[in-house]
Amino acid sequence: MFSQTSIDLKRFVKGGDAAFPQNAFDAVEQLGAYCRLPGLSRPAVELIWIYMLWTQRRQSRRDLARLDARMLRDIGVAPKDARRESRKWFWRP
Repeated sequence: MFSQTSIDLKRFVKGGDAAFPQNAFDAVEQLGAYCRLPGLSRPAVELIWIYMLWTQRRQSRRDLARLDARMLRDIGVAPKDARRESRKWFWRP
């Protein structure tokens, strides 16, 4: 099976101490620090990471689109920049 160690992948990726990995290689390396990965599981972990990254981008951009001008000023983002970012497709960085 995968490993004797039970891993909560959502907790791992959102990570208390670790930042969200910015690429699949970092994600696999961080996960490898928690448990030993069988050889064929690497592509599966990379696909899961990509799915979670895209989900995070989609949600963040949706949240950004819902902010009004006052809230955008509070976080230091121009409305024009917020519109541009929120209109990006989820697979675009």
